[in-house]
Amino acid sequence: MIALNEKQEEALQSTLGGENILVTGPGGTGKSEFLKEVKRHTARNSIQPTAWTASTGISAINIGATTLHQWAGLGIHPKPISKMLDDMRQYRNKKKARDRILHAHKLIIDEISMISLETIQQIDELFRAVRKIDAPFGGIQVVFVGDFLQLPPITQDGDPEFAFMADAWGEANIRTIEFNEIFRQKNSEFTEILNRIRKGDISQDVQEYLLDLMQQKPDKNNPPVILHSHNQAAQDMNEKRLASISGKTMRFHAKDEGPESIRNQLDRNCIAPTTLGIKEDSRVMLLRNLDIDAGLINGSCGRIKKLDSEGPIVEFDNGRVRQIGPETWDIEEGGRTIASRKQIPLRLAWAITVHKSQSMTLSSAQMNLYNSFEAGQVYTALSRVKDPSGLFLTGIRFEKIRANPKALAFYGY
Repeated sequence: MIALNEKQEEALQSTLGGENILVTGPGGTGKSEFLKEVKRHTARNSIQPTAWTASTGISAINIGATTLHQWAGLGIHPKPISKMLDDMRQYRNKKKARDRILHAHKLIIDEISMISLETIQQIDELFRAVRKIDAPFGGIQVVFVGDFLQLPPITQDGDPEFAFMADAWGEANIRTIEFNEIFRQKNSEFTEILNRIRKGDISQDVQEYLLDLMQQKPDKNNPPVILHSHNQAAQDMNEKRLASISGKTMRFHAKDEGPESIRNQLDRNCIAPTTLGIKEDSRVMLLRNLDIDAGLINGSCGRIKKLDSEGPIVEFDNGRVRQIGPETWDIEEGGRTIASRKQIPLRLAWAITVHKSQSMTLSSAQMNLYNSFEAGQVYTALSRVKDPSGLFLTGIRFEKIRANPKALAFYGY
């Protein structure tokens, strides 16, 4: 059981009590821990089933869920509600989506900031039509989780329309519960700077603080993970660094279960790799919270000290040495596991993408934010790091530190 603070407990009780809510707040305020407690309380409730979804495949697998689009049968391209209802009568997979909508009591959507107004309106109309209940979201309780000042919905013209702009949002009387206690960062000055960057503040003292970070040089013996914007760049760097180490490569192959169509999601979105190839002295990152008290959390980095077929022995940067055995990632639907991946919870960590770092706490990271383009993108990257001593900036443009004005207005900032 997780010890919740006052705001987390308020959000938990509101969720269990049937209230429509938005759980929000800066990165590192315990939104993921709140979700774990909700899952623990609702897991065995077959009378009032909870649907677990998220905006992206990565965030969905992080919480053992499916994407909202898959769960609701929305498809890739928007369709008229009449066409969707016809599909639900004709096609097996769409009929399953219809059954999920009919039986759901609560709907959790994680990383709500990346869900558009159009999608919220679409599920509202669809749920009303399927359930034949003329109430917001067809009478399903909705619990939205995320931060609108982080990554926005993808848009063609660069002007996103957020979920909170939908008519259904207002009609559902969604109450905002904002978490404000930062757990990830303990340095008060760094926390304050991050909060200001989150709001798009580029005052002179913020700029000077970031320029000072650019003077920091990483320890060559414990190199920071490098955050890349593109997956191929991160993959190329990891393969190059692995090849530069002499010795034999040991490979751990994931054991996947479930229908092939669902297993494909694991290949695309699961943080644990299909095949983990490592050597002694490889730089690796932990992908699960194994021992919070010992500092072995999702994002902890270290090096392979010894290879073992039962699981490699890792010496982490905090000095802890631990043999790492396999863990399981599940995709759940309707309270049951429909696909899973069992794999060693490690990945090569010379480089990862900003996208893959979602929900992680990094002890050290090197990043070039010069080509950042989205509002909230700079904050999202910087806030992964728990202490400024572990943050190494190699490039930044201050004009790219932006917060979306619609999101700022929503929060009343």
